[in-house]
Amino acid sequence: GLEGEVKMERVQPKYVPISTLAKIWGRSKMYIYRRIDMIRNEGRFNEICMQLGPQQTLVHVDKFEAWMKGQHMKWLKGA
Repeated sequence: GLEGEVKMERVQPKYVPISTLAKIWGRSKMYIYRRIDMIRNEGRFNEICMQLGPQQTLVHVDKFEAWMKGQHMKWLKGA
């Protein structure tokens, strides 16, 4: 019924496309793509992201946030 549908919408998906992630963070898609490149360079792409096709990358919201916080800690320490 209707109640079930409403509940479904409230569930935050774990993996979102880059366009959605950009909206969540209030950033441009380019900003997110650069961060994904950094994640890829660190060898953590498969841990945080999921490649569905050449143009379709999904990003794990929580893991990306944790990674971003880790980056922030690095900047604070001046690493």
